[in-house]
Amino acid sequence: MAQKSNTRSFRLPSHLDSWPYPRCLNPHFSEVDPESIQWLEGFDALSPRAQKVFNACNFNLLTSLSFPHLSRERLRVACDLMCMFFLYDELTDHESEEGAAMIASIIMDTLKNPSAPRPRGESIMGEIVRQSWSRAVEAIRPEARERFIEAMSSHTEAMTQQAEDRSRNYLPMRSIQSYLEVRRHTMGAKPAFTFLAFDFDIPWHILDGPIIRDLETWATDLLILSNVGYPLIVSATVHLTSLLAQDLYSYPKEHADGDDGHNIVAIAMHELNVGLDGAIKWASDYQADLVKKFVSSIERLPSFGIDIDRQLEEYVRGIGSFVMGHDAWCFESERYFGKNGKSVQKHRRVTLLSPRRGRHGGN
Repeated sequence: MAQKSNTRSFRLPSHLDSWPYPRCLNPHFSEVDPESIQWLEGFDALSPRAQKVFNACNFNLLTSLSFPHLSRERLRVACDLMCMFFLYDELTDHESEEGAAMIASIIMDTLKNPSAPRPRGESIMGEIVRQSWSRAVEAIRPEARERFIEAMSSHTEAMTQQAEDRSRNYLPMRSIQSYLEVRRHTMGAKPAFTFLAFDFDIPWHILDGPIIRDLETWATDLLILSNVGYPLIVSATVHLTSLLAQDLYSYPKEHADGDDGHNIVAIAMHELNVGLDGAIKWASDYQADLVKKFVSSIERLPSFGIDIDRQLEEYVRGIGSFVMGHDAWCFESERYFGKNGKSVQKHRRVTLLSPRRGRHGGN
């Protein structure tokens, strides 16, 4: 897609300065992190170089920042499952629609049959999911398991849809609304939100009610928008090629890879007929509106009785902590900015990388 502006850099918007949920790290991170890393490395799912880059992304830090109040046992479950999400994204990043559908089928079959041995010759994802999910089954309530499987079904369907879009080089380009509908599921936030239900006994009809549904959707869109630009500034010496990138923070990298057709910045530029500055302004305005709606809604949660109200307040706090934890991780890991995250977090100026030769969206 032709760029409609000569702008080669932009400033990352920030609307979380007054977010009511501060950054908080789970106190069990230092113990659980090496255990989860050792477990995942034991599968040899990635080459040594790719594994090193994967580890630098520090997805266990993301989990520990996003779920600061989980117990040690449940944090380990969450870390393993979160690493599974990201590895799934990595392994399907260049798969055809058929290949992505096959991996999705393996994942869903494993979740529904965690005690069954995986057949020889299938993707390593089957055994990774089996082990991580078997640990989860022992630690969480049956209702939470069912909710996770339901959310994962939507996630894997959306990942297959993304593979189909990629096979067409994202043409015709999706509208903003159509993109968000798919991205909300490829993001993996919905399955991750079920981690919050590990410790609570809130009736599902309440969690599926309009206010909680809206809060989860707004939080997911904040996660999408917060990622619009982070990976774009990765320097030539720190390219995190083919690891999953999200939108605001990821647009610079995806632009450089020629793979920005599945990114809200490129889609906004196309649909609104604006340049990069105009697309970033649209994203910033939308982000500010989401923050306003989220904060105002948590102040008027309905009452369901003292016990449920207490749990619901904690659940909503968990959603808010997820948003802040994710934003902090984008700068504290090497996922998007290498070792320059803290500096970028302070000045928030990112520069686009020139598109690399030989890379085209969908390959």
